Amino acid sequence: FSKYYPNAKIVTSRGCPYSCIFCTEQLMYNRPEYNRRSIKLILDEIVFLKDRYGIKEVFFDDAIFTIPRAKEIAKGIIDNRIKIAWSCWMDWNISLEDLEFLKKSGCVGVKFGVESASPEILDSARKPVNLEKVKNLVNNCRKLGLFCSGAFMFGLPGETRATLEKTINLIFSLNITSCQLSIATPLPGTQFFKIAQENNWLLTLDWSKYDCHYTSVVEYPECRKEDIESA
Repeated sequence: FSKYYPNAKIVTSRGCPYSCIFCTEQLMYNRPEYNRRSIKLILDEIVFLKDRYGIKEVFFDDAIFTIPRAKEIAKGIIDNRIKIAWSCWMDWNISLEDLEFLKKSGCVGVKFGVESASPEILDSARKPVNLEKVKNLVNNCRKLGLFCSGAFMFGLPGETRATLEKTINLIFSLNITSCQLSIATPLPGTQFFKIAQENNWLLTLDWSKYDCHYTSVVEYPECRKEDIESA
């Protein structure tokens, strides 16, 4: 996804206020709070990576990278005259004006989670996504010359062959720079795992199959394992 090499990832926060059923963020940190590192520490780390390793781009790989947080870091980069290209996960709700400000500080691209083209599946997964605003974000990125990458997931509860095809069609219609595709996997400890157990959707407890990219470990009445993997 990155435009310049060498590059590095930085995580500026922990936790997430959302409760997507497939996510391990709250499980890993045992709390729902959104805790942020100081702007000074983040800027110091960027300068360190530039000076020590010749990094040309930074990707902010937070579980949730809010618009105020992005603007706060962008302002710090501008005020301290740090010359660095950067990219990040981004909320689909960002305005064109805010994207312009991020670009001014060195932002070259954004990545965003969509998961599915089905509103019903998004609701069941507790994934807050507005598909029309996603399309608007992509259009704004194109206007500004920013890279844009969408993340999509096949095999969430409620999936059918028709919804799989609907998501694939959405991916090709968005005109995004790249996409990240994964298989919805009920990792132990998540709500998804509990729901899959209760509904007898799990096919195996062989953890080596829980790779999230090649093997589906769930199957639904209207969507077989092979359908998900084929998508």
